Amino acid sequence: MAKTLSKTGITNASTILAKHVTQSVDALTGDEDYDIVISGSLEVDGPLTLSDTDSTSGITTILVLDGTTVKSQTGGADGSSGSSGTSGSSGSSGTSGVSGSSGSSGTSGSSGSSGTSGSSGTSVGISLTTGQVTFADSATTITGNDNLFFDNSDKTLRVKSIDGQPGLIIRNEDTSITSGNDFGMLSFEGFDDSNYIEGVKLIAEATGSWNVGATPSRLEIHVNDGNSLELHTTFNANGLLRVKSLRDNIDTNLIGGGTGPTSNPPRQIVGDGTSGDLKTMVGGRMLMEKDDFGTLDWADGDTGYAYSTATKTFAEGSINDVNSTGDFVISISDTITGSFYPGDIFLFGIQIFTVSSTVNVKYQYKLNGAVRTGNLYDPAGNIVQIDSGDSNADHIIMGQLTYWKRGDVDWGFFPSSHFQKLE
Repeated sequence: MAKTLSKTGITNASTILAKHVTQSVDALTGDEDYDIVISGSLEVDGPLTLSDTDSTSGITTILVLDGTTVKSQTGGADGSSGSSGTSGSSGSSGTSGVSGSSGSSGTSGSSGSSGTSGSSGTSVGISLTTGQVTFADSATTITGNDNLFFDNSDKTLRVKSIDGQPGLIIRNEDTSITSGNDFGMLSFEGFDDSNYIEGVKLIAEATGSWNVGATPSRLEIHVNDGNSLELHTTFNANGLLRVKSLRDNIDTNLIGGGTGPTSNPPRQIVGDGTSGDLKTMVGGRMLMEKDDFGTLDWADGDTGYAYSTATKTFAEGSINDVNSTGDFVISISDTITGSFYPGDIFLFGIQIFTVSSTVNVKYQYKLNGAVRTGNLYDPAGNIVQIDSGDSNADHIIMGQLTYWKRGDVDWGFFPSSHFQKLE
């Protein structure tokens, strides 16, 4: 901030100090910044230089020189017009204005002419009585028939016929049925308080590829054991294949009559991986023509008996000199297996003479083409044996065998507990 000249200390009879003089010198020489206020006229002889002036704008009062006197004047005279400048470049286009409001709707046009009338629909006749199941008798008639009747009281569908065969056909239109394909199914369901559960299911299954003249099939009956459906019984064109209660399975085992020495009857012939149809039947023939085979001599190699005559299923004889361990085997000759039917009954009896070694009495069968043997049992579940206590014709072994056959190569006797040792 600029200083001002001060008269402080300058009075009459006072001492004049250097500062009283130097302040004026500093102000006039510009060595110090002072604000100097002039009252009256200022005459300057020589150039007048104004420096460090402040810039401003919008001032209408200006200083002018009137001869040698500086005076103030409001506004200055307008100067002549300058030449026009070059045109500037065009500015960018402004944004489009908002769309105007829609105009009012025009008046409605006149109605067009009516179209031609459509053709009349076809009448459908309905002829029914209560309970009849409806069906289309023709393109224009829905009808019913007392032969196809639904009884709503017991929720039963009835099909009857007076002069024909009533029936239900389940058709599968697959043209490439192969072995293992299920081509039909009938299921019986019940409600268990939360879901509908199958209790019994019938399944029609192909056992080979179907073509003209060859449609191999079998019927499976599945029964719920309380937890899930289990295969119970199987039939094919040859009859019964499998019964769960008898543990008779086409692919795992054959079963025979009688009980075994364990708590899991009936006794089984186990043959893993077997194939082909096991033909079984309840009961069978008993051909009572007897084959008296005489006395067998163990020492001469007579260690078994084979049924060899197609008409003789009752064999009777004796054995002597059983003097080494081994098995006495009852079998059937390959040459006559085709002469018998599954279920046929064979009887066997043998009187025992001298015995010095114990041997087991067994039956023979063929499974998967391989010859095998199995033990025979008495009703108590004991293996039937010839031992030293049977010497001197005191004992006779008698029993019954049941024949079975599978395909063309497997055959034999079922295991049996129908053998007794008589004294």
